[in-house]
Amino acid sequence: MVLYLGNKLQRYGKNPTTIDTLGHSLKEIYPKILTVSEKKGIIFRLWDMWKTIWINRKRIELVLIDTYSTKAFHFAWTSARICNFFNIPYIPIIHGGSFKKRIEKSPFLVKKYIYEAKTVVTPSGFLRNVIKESLNFEPIVIPNSIRVGILSKDNSVSFKTIPRIFWLRAYQKLYNPVLAVEIIHILHKKKGIKAELIMVGPDKDGTLKKVKEKIKEYSLCPFISTYEKMSREDWVKLAKNCSVFLNTTTIDNTPVSVIENMALGLPIVSTNVGGLPYLIRDGLDGLLFPSGDANLAADLILQIHSAPEKWAKFSKEALLNSKEKDWNSSVKNQWSNLFAKYVELA
Repeated sequence: MVLYLGNKLQRYGKNPTTIDTLGHSLKEIYPKILTVSEKKGIIFRLWDMWKTIWINRKRIELVLIDTYSTKAFHFAWTSARICNFFNIPYIPIIHGGSFKKRIEKSPFLVKKYIYEAKTVVTPSGFLRNVIKESLNFEPIVIPNSIRVGILSKDNSVSFKTIPRIFWLRAYQKLYNPVLAVEIIHILHKKKGIKAELIMVGPDKDGTLKKVKEKIKEYSLCPFISTYEKMSREDWVKLAKNCSVFLNTTTIDNTPVSVIENMALGLPIVSTNVGGLPYLIRDGLDGLLFPSGDANLAADLILQIHSAPEKWAKFSKEALLNSKEKDWNSSVKNQWSNLFAKYVELA
C-alpha cells in the first residue's frame, strides 16, 4: 500500500490542500492509496499520522509526505523519522514559496529529511532551484495539476473594453488583497477607467474587514464585489464574466488558483514573487509586476486591454499553459512513472 500524509481539512470548511486533490487523483494510478489525516486538532492529526504508519508498517511500500515550510514541517520531519525506523521509503512533496527560509532556519533537520528520502518532488522549477542550490540535491518537478477540460468546457470569457478583474485567494495578509483595491482606485482616479473587481476567498486573519474598509474609503462599493468561500462551480461562473485574473500575493510557489484561471482563458496580471515567474510566461500569457507596485499593475491591466487582438493572444496562451498542467494529458503519466519505480502497480 501507499500512505499519503497531509492536512485533510476540507470537511471543516477549509480550502482543499494538495492531499485532497492529488490524493484523489492518485487513486486512478494506485487504488490502494491511504490518505491521512482528517483530525481537526494539530496534536490529534500528528498522532493519527504516526499511528497510521505504526499500524500499517508491514504493508506500506511507500509514504508520500506533503511538506511545508511552516510549523507543519515538523509533522513531516517526525513522520519521516518513524518511516526510517521501520525502513519504509518516503518521498517528500515540497510546497510553499518560503521553503528557503525553512532551510536557513533548520539546516540540519532539512538536510537529514531530504537526504534520507528516496527522492523529492516539487511542483515548480523555483523550488527545484532552491533545493538544488541550498542542498545540492536535484528534486523531480511534477507540477500542480488541474482538470483542464472541466474548466475550459463552454469557455465564455471575452474581451472587455472596460476591465473586469477577478481575484481568487484567501483574504489574508500574505496574499495582500488590499493591493487589489488600491489598483482599482488607481484605475479610477488616475487613469479614468471605471474598472470592476470581483474578489472571492475565505477570510483567514480578518483581512476581509480591511478590504471592505478600503473599498468604502475609496468610494468603490459599486465597482468591487467581495465574496467569501464558495464552490468552484460558483466562482467559475463569476470568473467567466471577467477579462483578467489578478494575483497580488507576497509569497507564492505554483498556485492552483492561477492555473485554474488560465484554463478559463483569463490573462494573468501577477506579482513576480517566488515561483510565479516560473509559472507565468511574462509577456506571453500574463504580465508580472513587483510585489506592492499598484501603479505598474494598473498599467499592465490596461496594456492587456489595449486591443482585442492583444487580449485574445494572452488568453490563448494562458489556456495553452494550463494544458501543460492537465492531469489526464500530462501530470498523471509523470506520477505513474514515479510510482512504477517504488511500488507494485499490478
